Amino acid sequence: GAKTHWPDGLDWQVDDANPAPGWLADASMPHGVNHDTLSARLDPRGLVAALRAVLEGDGHVTIAETTAVSGVARDGSLALSDGRTITPGATIIAAGTGAFPLIDPDDPARIGRGVKGQGALLRPRNPLDPDRPILYDKGTYVIAHESGLVAVGSTSEDGFDAPDTTDRKLDALLDTARELCPALAGAGIVERWAGVRPRAAGREPLIGPLPGYANTIVATGGFKITFAIAHLMADAAVGFALGEAPSIPAIFRPEHRLAPTE
Repeated sequence: GAKTHWPDGLDWQVDDANPAPGWLADASMPHGVNHDTLSARLDPRGLVAALRAVLEGDGHVTIAETTAVSGVARDGSLALSDGRTITPGATIIAAGTGAFPLIDPDDPARIGRGVKGQGALLRPRNPLDPDRPILYDKGTYVIAHESGLVAVGSTSEDGFDAPDTTDRKLDALLDTARELCPALAGAGIVERWAGVRPRAAGREPLIGPLPGYANTIVATGGFKITFAIAHLMADAAVGFALGEAPSIPAIFRPEHRLAPTE
C-alpha cells in the first residue's frame, strides 16, 4: 500500500532482520520490525528559538511573555494580568491547556483536559550518528539528535498531582528505553522534564472561530498529533483571522463541538 499510495522516497516495510544492530535490541523485535521512512525528527526548542528570532526581527511583533491573558470577552477584548484591556482585530487562542479555562472559565473540562508526559535527554558514552532511525515500542520513543543527545519519552498520565515534576514513572520509562536501545547503556542523564499536553474533549484538535465570541479563533487540543500538524493548524487559524475560509475537517471546527455558553 505504501509503495502504491505514498510519494517516491517514502516507504513502509516489515523486516525480519534487525535494520539497526547495536541501536535496536534484537530481543525487542522477536517477530520482526515495522520500518518506515515517513517519520521525521525536529528539535522543538530549536524551532521555537528560530521562530522567535524571525518575529523579533520583523519589527512589527511585540512578544509579551511575562503578561498573561486572564480572560476573553464576548466582544473579543482581552483582559491582561497587568490590568490592561486590549481589543485586537483578531485573537487566536493557542495556549495549550491554558486555552480551556479561557474558553470556558466555569467548566474548562467541557473543552478539554491535560495529559502529563515525562521525558529525558541522555548523553551516550559513545558518539552516535544522528541519522539513526527513531525507535518506538509500546509507548516509548528513542530519538537521536544532531546535538549528540538522545531524547527519550514519554509517559502518558491522565491523573497527576504535579504537572512539571518527574518521578519513578520516568525511571521506568528510561529502563524500558535502555532495553530497547543498547546504545543507551551507561548514558548520562542531561535533563529530566515534565509537561502537560492539551487533549480536547473528543480527542481531535479544535481549530476555528469560537462560537459566541467576536473575532476569536481557537487552535489547541491536538494532544499527540499536534506536533505533526501544528503548521497546518497555524495556517488555518491565521486564515480564519484574515476572514478566509480554510478547508479543515468538520470534526475539528468548534461550532460542531462547542455550544455557546450563557
